Amino acid sequence: MTYEIHELAGIVALASEAEQLALTEDIRANGLQDDIVLWDDGTGEKVVDGRCRQIACVATDTPITTRVLSPELDYATVAKIVKSLNTRRNLTDTQKVMSALKQYQTTKGKQSDIAKQWAVGHRTLQNAVYIAKHRPEYIDPLFNGNSIKVYDSTKGITITTNKVTGIAKIIKTAEEIDVTEDTSNKVEWSSDAYIKTEAGKAWYYASITMDNIATDNIAARMKYAELANYKFKVEE
Repeated sequence: MTYEIHELAGIVALASEAEQLALTEDIRANGLQDDIVLWDDGTGEKVVDGRCRQIACVATDTPITTRVLSPELDYATVAKIVKSLNTRRNLTDTQKVMSALKQYQTTKGKQSDIAKQWAVGHRTLQNAVYIAKHRPEYIDPLFNGNSIKVYDSTKGITITTNKVTGIAKIIKTAEEIDVTEDTSNKVEWSSDAYIKTEAGKAWYYASITMDNIATDNIAARMKYAELANYKFKVEE
């Protein structure tokens, strides 16, 4: 008897071909050592951990043994259990980020908490979410441990990479390819209108005074204003 695969099993990538072959041979020689984990979300018991072991059992005609999680557990809790069970696998940093992304997509939990569970940076997970939104076709190859080819418009070349932050940066740059700077000066720039917080304005005026920034040096003052907004952010 085999079991249907639950979508939560997809939080972690399938084994590579070489890994699957090695697992199959191990189960052929030693039997199934770790029970396949099932959970019933109301639609019947399905595999949430052990789909590769199930494949190996079928291939070697090995009896399948199972462990069933309580049906009273909620979706988010089972997702955490699946993640915990799979930390034993030798995932690359990119696969961990993609696994965190899969967990976020399926549970809609708090990004910072999910990033911490997978020991990846919150900003890196945000970049993965951005990639999923703008280039969803990149996700599965990265999830399965592969690199992708992406055109870097700033360098005019196609590169092969699996670096999530770098890929997100290239996509963002491509999205901004038609952005141009407005140099018309039709509207006079105002620091008070530009800086978003009173704390930022206080820092801005103290800084340009201390650094002797001339009144007519608008470019320098704009840079200080940008830094003020960066240093003193409005809580969202």
